[in-house]
Amino acid sequence: MESIKIQGKRKLNQRATLLLLQKIEELRTAPAATLEPGEHNEEHGSLFVKWNILKDTPYSSVWQFHVTIYHAASKTAIVDGIFYRREEN
Repeated sequence: MESIKIQGKRKLNQRATLLLLQKIEELRTAPAATLEPGEHNEEHGSLFVKWNILKDTPYSSVWQFHVTIYHAASKTAIVDGIFYRREEN
């Protein structure tokens, strides 16, 4: 019975990691004009995606993105990532 629980957790972690990478790629390639600073949320089945966009952090003309994937039912963070993007002129 324990192996079934572990397998289920492993699949959930894998789905969460893939969703994190997909959201990071989406934000990385989005035109700067379409990005709005602040907190944003999306639901993907049993997973909940939350991302925060900060402009001019930590330097001028730099965007900071913090993306966290939660389990929707328990609101437990599964995986998160922070990345930076320079604003194009």
